[in-house]
Amino acid sequence: MNQNALVDPTIRIAVADDHPILRQGVCSLINTLKNCNVILEADNGKDLLDKLSRQDQLPDLCILDINMPVMNGYDTLIALKAKWPGLKVIMLTMLDDDYTILRVLQDGANGFLLKGCGGDDFLKAITTVYKDGYFFSGLISDETIRIAAKLSLPSISERQMEYLRLCASDMNYGKIAEKMGISVRTVEGIQKALGEKLNIHSRVGLAVFAVKTGIAIRGEL
Repeated sequence: MNQNALVDPTIRIAVADDHPILRQGVCSLINTLKNCNVILEADNGKDLLDKLSRQDQLPDLCILDINMPVMNGYDTLIALKAKWPGLKVIMLTMLDDDYTILRVLQDGANGFLLKGCGGDDFLKAITTVYKDGYFFSGLISDETIRIAAKLSLPSISERQMEYLRLCASDMNYGKIAEKMGISVRTVEGIQKALGEKLNIHSRVGLAVFAVKTGIAIRGEL
C-alpha cells in the first residue's frame, strides 16, 4: 500500500481580514493546526480576488471576515462563488444573528465561525468543510443529517417541504407566510412540527438542513 495515501493532505487556506493584528493572529493559529497551511493573506475582498486571480493554484478554502472596507465579506463571497464555484468559503464574524447566517448560507458559504473561537473550533470547521462541505458551528450535527436522511419523504408533508425550501432564504416569517398563503401562526406550527420530527429546534438549523440535503437550492430564492 502506498504510505502517502495514509497521510492526510495539507489543507491550503487563504485569509481575508482588514485588521492586520487579527489576521496575523488567525493565520498563526491556523498554521499551528494539523495539516493546515495559510498560503495567502489579503486586506479585503478586492485584494483577495486580485491575488487569487494571479495564483497558479487556488487554495482549498478561504476564510473571510464579513466586515471589511473596499469589498465586504458578503460581496466577496458572491464574487468568489461566481468565479470559482467549487472554492469553499468559511465566514468569520462577530455577528451571531439569524439574518447573517441565513444570508451567507443562501449566498453559498460552506461554514460560519465566530471571532474569538478556539483552535479546536477552527480545526473542526476547516477539516469538516474540506471533507464534507459544511460547518455551521453547532447549529446542526452530522448525526442529525444521517438520521433525517433515513426518513422517507412522505413523512415530511408537502407543506413542511415548502417551508424547508423557504426557511433557507432571508425572508422573515411574515413574508414566508404570505408566500405560502397561510398565517404566521401556522408557519410557526410547521416549524415546531419539523423541529420535533428532525430534532432541529431553530429556523437557522432547519435552513442548514434544507441546504445540506438539497431541499433548498442556494441562490434560487
